[in-house]
Amino acid sequence: MLLVLLKGSLIGFAVAAPVGPVAIVCIRRTLTEGRLSGIASGFGAATADFLYAGIAALGFSAISDYLIGHVFWIRIIGGILLCIWGIRALFLFSKETPSRPSKKKVISSYLTTLLLTLSNPITVLVFIAIFSNFCLNEKTLYTTIVLLSGIFMGSFLWFLFLTEIIHFLRSKITYYILQLTNKISGFVLIGFGIITLASAALHVCYF
Repeated sequence: MLLVLLKGSLIGFAVAAPVGPVAIVCIRRTLTEGRLSGIASGFGAATADFLYAGIAALGFSAISDYLIGHVFWIRIIGGILLCIWGIRALFLFSKETPSRPSKKKVISSYLTTLLLTLSNPITVLVFIAIFSNFCLNEKTLYTTIVLLSGIFMGSFLWFLFLTEIIHFLRSKITYYILQLTNKISGFVLIGFGIITLASAALHVCYF
């Protein structure tokens, strides 16, 4: 079972590691709102990976078919959210030392990245492809639960690692660099949002 857990952790880490909009959000929140908001954001993303991996591993084809069938509206929502967060980042002026976020803010950080990660239902297909190739040769409910737990751990460990690195660098970043980072992350998030909206439009045109 330890091998299954390790395999799941590696899969979760590999799926989460590519730098995308969720990683940008996690980095920006760590810089502007503090370490706790960054960790909460990563926890939300890891939860979404866990849910999508569970759908793929447990064979909930009806759910995955529904998600893929409604990919247009899911991407529209995700694209709009990214654009809103990007615009907000452009006009955000960060404090040199971020105050400790409130409980409400931490919950908000968790829920928004959970929603953002869920706005890409293609992740289900990624997990289906991974599992069909080499993961579930001896599929039992117990091994599946262990595997899914490993995926959650691996995904969260990546975001925790990312948050800790950014938190460590935070004290070495000047106020000017921090504001510049806000602007860059804002434009990047808007770019991801436009790409997401464009992919939704292309989905309608070609499917």
